[in-house]
Amino acid sequence: MITKQCYISTDYYPATKKTLTIRLLDGIRNKSIRINSDDDIKRWWEVIDRSAGKAVEPANWDFDEATGSVTIHNVVRHHEYTVSFLSYHLREPGHVSTTPFSPSLPLICGELRRCVHEGVQTGIYSGMFADCRGYSAPVSLHVLRQFESEVAYPFRPEYIVDEGHFNSKDRVPSRQYLDFMAFWRRNILQCITEMTRVCHAHGEVAHMIIGEDLPYLHSLADTGLDRVVADVSSARALRLIADIRGVKYTEARLPACASLDSDKWLSIRRALLRKSVDYISQCGGPGLSPLVQDGVDQCGQLVSPPAAVPSHDDHISQCGCPKKQDGYPGFAYISGEFRQIHDNVSEDKPFTYAKVAVLNCYGKLLSWGLATACSPACRALNDRYDGVIEILAGAPVDVCFISFNDIMADPDLLSNYDAIINIGDVGSAHSGGFYWQDERLIAAIRHFIMNGGGFIGVGAPSAHEWQGRTLQMAAALGVEKSKFNKSEAYDEIPHFITAEINDSALIDFGGGERNIHKLEGSKVLAAPGGELQLAVNKYHDGRCVYFGGLPYSAENARLLLRSLLWCTGREKMLRRWFSENPAIDVHAYLIGKHYCIVNNSREPQDSVIYDGRGNSEAWSLKAQEMIWRRIE
Repeated sequence: MITKQCYISTDYYPATKKTLTIRLLDGIRNKSIRINSDDDIKRWWEVIDRSAGKAVEPANWDFDEATGSVTIHNVVRHHEYTVSFLSYHLREPGHVSTTPFSPSLPLICGELRRCVHEGVQTGIYSGMFADCRGYSAPVSLHVLRQFESEVAYPFRPEYIVDEGHFNSKDRVPSRQYLDFMAFWRRNILQCITEMTRVCHAHGEVAHMIIGEDLPYLHSLADTGLDRVVADVSSARALRLIADIRGVKYTEARLPACASLDSDKWLSIRRALLRKSVDYISQCGGPGLSPLVQDGVDQCGQLVSPPAAVPSHDDHISQCGCPKKQDGYPGFAYISGEFRQIHDNVSEDKPFTYAKVAVLNCYGKLLSWGLATACSPACRALNDRYDGVIEILAGAPVDVCFISFNDIMADPDLLSNYDAIINIGDVGSAHSGGFYWQDERLIAAIRHFIMNGGGFIGVGAPSAHEWQGRTLQMAAALGVEKSKFNKSEAYDEIPHFITAEINDSALIDFGGGERNIHKLEGSKVLAAPGGELQLAVNKYHDGRCVYFGGLPYSAENARLLLRSLLWCTGREKMLRRWFSENPAIDVHAYLIGKHYCIVNNSREPQDSVIYDGRGNSEAWSLKAQEMIWRRIE
């Protein structure tokens, strides 16, 4: 039996005397966690004076096994202290029964060989990490020593404890934490490769089921995996799996009937029309509806021929799912639409207006946003970020994710893009935090904008207190963030971006950003209640757009599209493969010479539709309707 280990940090405790005693398991579920005092605690534990930001010398603290307490000597009175310690987990935190990946690879592969040999149904599951918690859990002395040997510097618990934040993906990552991520990524990819070889050696298919956006999905090409399966309930979650390269099949597992409504399917469909997966299936129930050419049984195995898969009515009777009613579109209906999309999209590349780089601390490591496994409260804090990413997942633009380190390693990288988007709160990994005080980064981005590039900032883009600036791209954006209340009356200027908006007060900024003020030369497009939420600015030969926030909606998707066209100087391209009604999208596939007109709402919609030459035609679409036409 292999027991998983995890780093835990205690609460902050103030020192009132010359010594301070801290009980390590106070407030922790004792039944699932046991203190690991078997190994060298002076080497692998850490006591920190949080008021001074310094580690306490190991000689100045002791551990009492009987009470489970650490006593710190010679403390500084009224300073606060914490203890970071290793613990054994008797069950997987946050998971039901997954195999920990911290032990050596031979143990894992040996267990897999036994299962395959004995006919035990198994698969490769990657629920090792819930990324919203960081990498505190999958540790062991074997792992930590191996990490030290690869990076050539001593490991500290603080690298993953991170002042008690445990490297939430909202945190700006340290160099050591990025090293730790890279270390785990290499080891996990090696493990997946070896497990795949075991499966193939026994004539079995190797498929991996993922539960959240993990930082190695873009690196699966050399593992030999046959298929990757992911739970999908949004456009960005679909793009996460669809953009994986190098595996034979990608499969999107839709929510169970009880939670799959029309709105979720419409969101997923938006992304499929930009980049399709190879298969879809549905969680729950003993059978799944037919897919593209084959079917999938409840265990995720390919079955053939399609006739062997239960019909939709059979599926309904077996799992008790409602038919097309009460907001549920029906899986037969979904399967039919998916077949059309797959047949028309899988071998083609849709028409795009521009190539966009989303800039944050992680880049392609964590493409398409935050972990879908995080709690609703965690996701709500990132609404401004998620909204823009959700829009981009189905937008007619080519989207890439780059990191600040990518730019500093290769400043010419930005020449590959038409526009940069930087989103997030002050000090977050999305916005960038301390990276914005690096002169190489600022110079590279300013050079990009000055030479005609576009820049869109949402929330607190480029935010970092440095040299008198809060927004380091303030001069380019034409706005700055004040520390004090900066509400004032602004004259809102009519503009190409807001040409379809009758009243700026109706724009949903998702709460927006406070205390943003205009700089000379910029133009304010929306400032409801005196709070600036939308502005534009020309900066040398480049153009910039600022949004206070941008949650997902059809109207906001149109605003972002117009912003991208304006900041890249492509306003004249607007009425190419375009709908006057933002509830309707038009996707063109020029290689296959066909296009799709799709109603993304649950209501009938009318619109004027433009083809690639700018010719217009009036259309009426039923609720959720999708129509395919040939390009003449």
